[in-house]
Amino acid sequence: MSRIIRTTVTAAVTMAVLAGTAGAAGGPVAGPQRTFTGTRAPVSVPGNHLHKGDRIPKGAVLISREVTSSGGSTRLRVVLTLPKGKRFTGLAQNEGAELSIQLPEGEPSYVGRRRTTVLVVPRKGHAGSVTVYGYAR
Repeated sequence: MSRIIRTTVTAAVTMAVLAGTAGAAGGPVAGPQRTFTGTRAPVSVPGNHLHKGDRIPKGAVLISREVTSSGGSTRLRVVLTLPKGKRFTGLAQNEGAELSIQLPEGEPSYVGRRRTTVLVVPRKGHAGSVTVYGYAR
């Protein structure tokens, strides 16, 4: 079997196993990280003078990851990583989210760091989603 076919088959099997495991557990699943620059802020970031609908200031960056849960009670650690040269000044979540975010116990403050971990906590038995935002200047 050629190397390309072997790699393709291995990737397909791995994806199928991961999809089956995630679906069976019903726990939260995080989407890819997105970056907003120079656009309108989709959320207010407490303590940072960035309000929903404001233009993201030049040099600032807002990143996000959407997390969905199909109703399990499993918590999920979500990692947010800023571009080089940027440091966190605030975290936020979308209004009306069915899931909540918090810093994991023992996790140092995110302020001034380039990378942080957030714990997404579903309400027991509730399905839903939350978008986790990190802001940096």
